[in-house]
Amino acid sequence: MIKGLGCLCIILAHLPIFTLTLPQNLIIQLAGPGTVFFFSTAGITAAIQVRRYPAKSLMLYFGVLSILGSCWNIMVHGDIKAFASVEIFQIITLGSALICWLERNGPCSQKTLLLLSCIFGGFKFLSDAVLPDFDGGGWLLVTNDYIPYHDPDNLGKRSFPGFPIFPWISVFPLGLFSYRATKQQNAFGMIFMVTTSVVSTYMGSNPIEKWDTSVAFLAHCYAYIFLSFWLFSGGRTETNRIGDLFAWTGKNSLTFFFFHPLALLGGLIIYNFSNLYVAWFCAAILAYFVTKGAIKLKPWKIFSSVWSWVILGIILFSMPIMDTLIDTPTTGGVSRLVAFIVGMILCINVPKLAELTKKAAS
Repeated sequence: MIKGLGCLCIILAHLPIFTLTLPQNLIIQLAGPGTVFFFSTAGITAAIQVRRYPAKSLMLYFGVLSILGSCWNIMVHGDIKAFASVEIFQIITLGSALICWLERNGPCSQKTLLLLSCIFGGFKFLSDAVLPDFDGGGWLLVTNDYIPYHDPDNLGKRSFPGFPIFPWISVFPLGLFSYRATKQQNAFGMIFMVTTSVVSTYMGSNPIEKWDTSVAFLAHCYAYIFLSFWLFSGGRTETNRIGDLFAWTGKNSLTFFFFHPLALLGGLIIYNFSNLYVAWFCAAILAYFVTKGAIKLKPWKIFSSVWSWVILGIILFSMPIMDTLIDTPTTGGVSRLVAFIVGMILCINVPKLAELTKKAAS
């Protein structure tokens, strides 16, 4: 259910339209923190998986998925800069690995989960104050080259530096904490974070700065986590058509993620003949049907072999290198197209990848 909400937020936030009215901009800003729905539930999934499977096989699986998940990095950046930042699949696999390690000997205490969330989240702001020039290569913290699009020095150029480890890894233990917390604890956390976001915004923190994450924005993200588990205790919801639809979408979120650009393309075409609200609605409907069609595709036998995955990885990683060496608009488009195709192949054949990593670990 909660992942399904994240999928809806993706449609709202990813449609590449930047000329917005105030209400439209507000909707996008509210959808912006929706990424945390994926992060928090990924941590919960990892905690459940480590009870069922050997931690070694899970770590291997996360490692391979992190590498092949670079197809999204390439789709965003195109050239060799794709490997200079932590994108969504790297932070999800890192966060999931962290939870597996914490839970390897049984459930981690609630105090430890909450403390780690505070430390990981607070490290970013402590570093900003004490070591403002340190960025950890753009992996630990947002790269120093990043200039927010709302900054006067930016000249209107939008850049996407990804999800650096700090503060984003803090969402994983916090999600697991909230999943196990009482309804009263989640209500208190939600109220506290909303208050923090409002007060910090009043004191000058930018509430929409996602990439060089502000206090106000991070508190907004945390508030969403507490709110989601307050509404849907333990991640569950009552059975109804809308709830079932969100639950189904969340269950197939990996397929949704890699195929949703097709729906966004359809939404963009519709926008040229209508308005943004209609485009959002149509893109969401298209995403549902595209995902429904994609999950019917069966894994390919060829990906029962390790070498098929190795070749796929070589093809993927050669694209941004080619784009950097040749550096033309055409190669940039080809690089992104190949990465998109690899992403679709990956999500179709993830069951084969899971089988291989289990065999390798055993």
